[in-house]
Amino acid sequence: GLYHRGSHLWILNERQQVLIQLRAPQKISRPNQLDVSVGGHVAAGDDGLITAVKEAQEELGLHIAPERVEFLFSYEDPPRTEREDYIEKGFTDVHLVQIDSDGLVLTLQPDEVSEVRWVPWKELETMMHEKTLPFVHRSDEYQRLFEIFHERLE
Repeated sequence: GLYHRGSHLWILNERQQVLIQLRAPQKISRPNQLDVSVGGHVAAGDDGLITAVKEAQEELGLHIAPERVEFLFSYEDPPRTEREDYIEKGFTDVHLVQIDSDGLVLTLQPDEVSEVRWVPWKELETMMHEKTLPFVHRSDEYQRLFEIFHERLE
């Protein structure tokens, strides 16, 4: 496959909990796996920030002002084969937004997201290291994200 650009948005609330999503069972790529708060492919003419904001609206019904979103880092995704006829490879921009989740109502896009849950970031880090739940494999991204959380939140 050709290279594509992706964008991920990690959502952190006032209690230092991260919103994670369970990918819908009908997804072609990595169905029924836990994943980043919001993610998507960057469309022609868009950038990672615009994509992150759009995906938050589409997947969660969450309006986020672009100026509240912080760019963290970019990385190259190692090529992955989901099916024999489908190789995914690309570059991903990773963003963070901090929100107040009290009274927050989310509207999930059912063909993309089955459910969401708030998880304390340190607990999430442990879950990912212990591989107790089926997370989408993004070990480099997770490692860098948790390094940032350790620097800023401890």
